[in-house]
Amino acid sequence: MSSLELAMHADGFNNVIGKMAARSRQTFPGGDWKRLGPLRLKFDGAFGHAEVKPNAFRVIDPAVGGSRGQLKELDWKWDRLAVRVGLDIPKVTVGGWCILPKPWGGCAIRLPEKNFFAQDPDFDVQFDFAGLRHEISTAFDVDVRKNAADKLYQLFLDPEMPLDVDLLDISDMVGDFLDRLVRTLVDKVFSFLPSAARSIVNAILGGIAKLVRKILDIGDDLMEWISEKIGISLGLFNLLASAILELFFKPEPIFEVEDPYPVLKAEGSEPSVTLDITNLSVLFDKGEQSMIVAIDI
Repeated sequence: MSSLELAMHADGFNNVIGKMAARSRQTFPGGDWKRLGPLRLKFDGAFGHAEVKPNAFRVIDPAVGGSRGQLKELDWKWDRLAVRVGLDIPKVTVGGWCILPKPWGGCAIRLPEKNFFAQDPDFDVQFDFAGLRHEISTAFDVDVRKNAADKLYQLFLDPEMPLDVDLLDISDMVGDFLDRLVRTLVDKVFSFLPSAARSIVNAILGGIAKLVRKILDIGDDLMEWISEKIGISLGLFNLLASAILELFFKPEPIFEVEDPYPVLKAEGSEPSVTLDITNLSVLFDKGEQSMIVAIDI
C-alpha cells in the first residue's frame, strides 16, 4: 500500500475562511419583550457580517490530544443591532374618592379617577449598536466522511464547543447608551413638568443617572451589565453562535477528494489513470502550520 499527502498551508486555509466570510451577511428578526424586574428588553432586529484577519487560522497543541486547527480573530460586526429598552413603572391611580356619600350607603358624587403608568412598558426607547464587534475563537478538528453515492471523500470542520464569543469595542458606546437611556426615559416620566421643574427634580434626587442606575439595578461595570442583559437575557450570543456554526460549520465540505483519485486524464486513445483510495485521514502540523490530508492508495 502506498500513500499520498496533500498539504494545505495556513495561507490556503485562510483563503478558504476568507471566502466563507465574504458570504456571511445574515439578518435576524426581532423578538418579544423580556421582563427583568422593572426593566423591559426587546431584541428589535439586526443584520451583520463576519470579517477575518489574514492570520485567522493557525495550528495549536492543546493540553489533551493531538494538534488541532484554530480559528482566532474572527470578528462578527453588526451593521444594525437594534435593542429596545423599556421601563415599567407601577400603576398609580389618582382620584376616585367619594366626596358626597349617600345617607343610605354608596356614593352620590365621586371624583374622576385616572390611572397613570398603566402600560407595560410605560416608556421605551430604541438603541442601535451598529458597529459593535464580537471576537470569536474556536479550536476544531476535521471530520472525514465517505460519500459513496458521489464517489467522494469529504472534509467537514468539526468545532470545539462552546464557541468563545467576546465583546469588543463597546466602551465608547456605553456612555452614550446610558446618557440616552437616562435622557429619554426620565424626560418621558417627567414630561408633564416644565424643564425648570425637571432640573429641580434632578437636583433633589441627586442626579437622574444615579436614579436610573438604582431603578434598573445597573452596577458600576456597565460593560458587564450590557453583556448580561443584552447578550444573555435576549439570547444574542446564542443567536450569534448559531449563525457562525451555520456559516463555517454547516454540512458543506471545505474540501473533497475523488475516489478513485484521478492522476491523468484520458487523451485520445490513452485511458485515464486513477488510483483507488483505501483510506483518507487528516492531521495538523504545528511546525508547518498546515493541514495535511493523508491518502492511502
